[in-house]
Amino acid sequence: MDFADYGAVIEQQEREQLLAHLQVKNSIDKPSAMECQECGDPIPQARQDAVQGCQYCAPCQSEKE
Repeated sequence: MDFADYGAVIEQQEREQLLAHLQVKNSIDKPSAMECQECGDPIPQARQDAVQGCQYCAPCQSEKE
């Protein structure tokens, strides 16, 4: 791995960290949905508590990522 490859890896990691931070920041004040916005299934209370502002059940969220 040369310096350019290493720089690209670092840049990608920083981009991913920033995106994760922004997603958390944007979801903090939003209430979690009771039902998935994609499939309509109930979102378990444990997921609502763990992921504030979640709008999708875990399977649908995984598909979106």
